[in-house]
Amino acid sequence: SESEDEDVLRALTELEESLSVALLDRSDALSQAVLLKVQVHERDVALEEMEARVQNVYSLEGEKLRAVREELENERAEREEQKDTERDAREKAVEERNQMIQHLE
Repeated sequence: SESEDEDVLRALTELEESLSVALLDRSDALSQAVLLKVQVHERDVALEEMEARVQNVYSLEGEKLRAVREELENERAEREEQKDTERDAREKAVEERNQMIQHLE
């Protein structure tokens, strides 16, 4: 009977040790899971920040392109206006010359 009690006590001690090891393993696994979750969150935040910076760069480049396009369009309009002015001046000079010729005849 005493031997049986010792066997039961030994079995209970082994079970307690096994449970302690299992609990420590579980605790370690939970700690690692929490650490991984924190790392994933940090990476998500870093990715969001990077995406915001990239979007900002695209916006700035888009603004630069719009400004360049507008400048080119203004220059083209100025050239067209200058051509129109020069053509009008030539037409007026031809008209004045023709009037002088008619006047002389």
